[in-house]
Amino acid sequence: MKPLLVLVDLQQDYLKSPQLDPAAGSVVDGAAALLAQARAQAVPVAHVWTTVTRDPDNRMAHWKREGLWQCEAGTEGHAPPASLVPRQGEPIVHKSGFSTPDIAAFVAGLGRDTVVVAGVKTHACVRQLALDAWQAGLTVIIAADAVGSDDPLHAAATRRYFKARGIEFLSNGELKELFARDANTVANVLPSRVSEPIHRNSETIDSAVIATTSTRMNPKAKAGRASYQ
Repeated sequence: MKPLLVLVDLQQDYLKSPQLDPAAGSVVDGAAALLAQARAQAVPVAHVWTTVTRDPDNRMAHWKREGLWQCEAGTEGHAPPASLVPRQGEPIVHKSGFSTPDIAAFVAGLGRDTVVVAGVKTHACVRQLALDAWQAGLTVIIAADAVGSDDPLHAAATRRYFKARGIEFLSNGELKELFARDANTVANVLPSRVSEPIHRNSETIDSAVIATTSTRMNPKAKAGRASYQ
């Protein structure tokens, strides 16, 4: 099992919802702890963000209907909390809808076969990314201590739905063990390379980490599509 940690929509505009359960502080703390564990064990990390633009207007239909502007590129609401800011080399996937198209190819390109999903909202974008990955044949795990929803009934139904399909909710403690096993596997397979950094485009990247490049937003992406530039 080769995990990839994916942080979904952990952005200020989503986290400011007063109905979020658990509360935003708890979700952020859980995600930050998990992120630190992944980085410490050289487990690759990807960040999936909702990125809204005005030209073109790529908002989802119900946001347009309600006159809602959230997660607009360049605003404070689009950014994650300080503890969850991507590091150089961690890909950022920009989307404007629920789904993350081509997630399987993206994960495979990082040399991974398992997706650990954290973020908000459990019943919406977390659920959709998890199902996209599951349908593509990937192993999917939900980070139980690092997800939240403002629709508790729908979130509970999502848990039941996932359980019936073999998608587990694991605690940070359980995921720490999973990440450690992956790190040990990498160390055993690549004993001569783990301690040797490689240099690419003036960046130093630990060779135990699957090589990635920071993703730039494509402002012309169509509504509901993801940008993997």
